[in-house]
Amino acid sequence: MHRVVTLLLLVLLVAGCGPRAEEARRLLADIAAGAQGWSTLRGMAPEPDRRAITYTVEGRARQGDLYLPGAGPRARIVVVPGLSPHGRNDPRLVAFARSLARVRFAVLVPEVPGLRQLRASPEDAVVIADAVSHLAGRAIPDSPSGAAGLAAVSYAVGPALIAAMEPRTADDVAFVLSIGGYYDMTAVITYITTGHYRPRPDADWVRGEPNRLSKWLFLEANAPRLADPADRTALLAMARRRIADRDAAIDDLAAGLGPEGRSVHALLVNDNPDRVPDLISALPASLRDEFATLSPSSHNWQRLQAQLYLVHGRNDPMIPASESRRLANSARPGQAEIYVADGLSHVEFEDGADLFDIFTLIRAGEAILFERDRLAGSS
Repeated sequence: MHRVVTLLLLVLLVAGCGPRAEEARRLLADIAAGAQGWSTLRGMAPEPDRRAITYTVEGRARQGDLYLPGAGPRARIVVVPGLSPHGRNDPRLVAFARSLARVRFAVLVPEVPGLRQLRASPEDAVVIADAVSHLAGRAIPDSPSGAAGLAAVSYAVGPALIAAMEPRTADDVAFVLSIGGYYDMTAVITYITTGHYRPRPDADWVRGEPNRLSKWLFLEANAPRLADPADRTALLAMARRRIADRDAAIDDLAAGLGPEGRSVHALLVNDNPDRVPDLISALPASLRDEFATLSPSSHNWQRLQAQLYLVHGRNDPMIPASESRRLANSARPGQAEIYVADGLSHVEFEDGADLFDIFTLIRAGEAILFERDRLAGSS
């Protein structure tokens, strides 16, 4: 993206906004600048301190990175890594955590092994819940212990929401920031395999433009869950061929698949959205159960106490924005706010952000800063 253009638009916003909106503008500019860019906020705020920590929750040993603002924390937030082999060391994640620390959040980024392996799993929710429990109770100088925020992107949103619904952590999660998240795995799988989604549950199918690699990345992440080693090997080879070359031949690999592999292959090559639920039902139980458990739609939303802030790119190529709308519609009245903008691709800024988009994203930034100040007792 042309970050200079984005930053210039942010700088040209009217100066008559209040101090929190101005701080949100600086925060968004800092996030847009990424790891190597310059921003006004970086010139104003002391550089955060990042330190590796270990902690134990109910006998489970955990690792993570704690970011402490140089000016002293006003509130706390757990930031969940996305699907990345770099885990909590992903440069984009590190830059995002530093941006939040610059606006005086104490930030904990837990090590989530499943996400580092490029696949979300129900066990990730336990790791995330442990991070929330630890951060909420951790002694941090100049910061009272108490509830924390929780931020997650993309496929990590499901485990994060599930963690926020756990009885042991529900009262410790004050708000959830979801960026490019999802409500139902069946809908996500329908989109990445057939390109179709429903803008509303009662609407007709609409054809979108999913990333051409998404179904093969999905296959690469989930093939290891199969019991048959031959099918695992063949499906991984199939995924890697298509990731390298979208037109690569895979019929030779498909011909040798066993029953498990054939059920997965049938789902991947299907282009009829109405068939997807039946094709998922035909998958091995190991996959079916994982997808069901990872769907926030299958959990008890009455247990969710946190306020929801849902940010989504209007033309997201991985997860359609309709999924964030479904998240919002499932929440209690007044519990969720949604911010949909053209200036996001999936979880990153892109070309084409106009002033309306930037105002939308600044409103999201204001909401997070409001939560910071509320937790600090000065909203």
